Amino acid sequence: MKKRLLALLVSAMLTIPILPITSFAKSKIVIKVTTIAPPKTPWVTHLEKWRDNLLKATNGEIEVKIFPGGQMGNEFDTIKMARRGRIDAVGSSGAGVADLIPEFSLMSTPFLFDKVETIDCIYDKELNGLFRSMVEEKKLKVLQWQETGWVYIYAKENLSDPDTAKGYKIRVAPHAMSRTLWSAVSANGIELPYVETPSALQTGMVRGGESSAIGYIAFGLTKVAPHFMKTRHFHQAGAIMINAKQWKQFSI
Repeated sequence: MKKRLLALLVSAMLTIPILPITSFAKSKIVIKVTTIAPPKTPWVTHLEKWRDNLLKATNGEIEVKIFPGGQMGNEFDTIKMARRGRIDAVGSSGAGVADLIPEFSLMSTPFLFDKVETIDCIYDKELNGLFRSMVEEKKLKVLQWQETGWVYIYAKENLSDPDTAKGYKIRVAPHAMSRTLWSAVSANGIELPYVETPSALQTGMVRGGESSAIGYIAFGLTKVAPHFMKTRHFHQAGAIMINAKQWKQFSI
């Protein structure tokens, strides 16, 4: 039954022990998944755990190959590739999901939430079905929502006073709420995929932006933008999504 494999995939992600399955087709299925997250970050470690659990649960019949660090491009391009079936799955931040379904950017409304428990309830219960169905309309299937974390502001200079942001060259995420935030303080916003930000900071194309604390460190932004403002202005979650056509081939 097709639905049973969803339980397998998600259970493997959550590291819940499950019995080996022996009735898959004889030919091995390879799932190629890409993410902009660098190796050894929690997001890639999570994918590696999923890979190992799924390989064990299916007696080696399903193998996950991970391409981290933006090897296949930024998350906006790789989501398009997944929709077209050029790759199988993608791990994306909330910005990537919001580019796919603009309504998702509402979850990044500045200062709307102050508790992770509230946010988890929205993703897991209140809007879970709605968001998943909207993604499915775009020819993708959500395997799991994933954590990005609280988002902060970083810059080459101290931007603790909002007045100092006027005219400041800032990297803006390509979604509505990031644009709204920076236009509110009259910053000189420049839209860029997150993976392109380190080089843009080095060349002076931008002088700051927004990031989770882990991303700020993992992508080496500390070296080029040493000021880190603990604004905690919104919490972001992303998703691991698989091509819908690829998903439909799974059957036991």
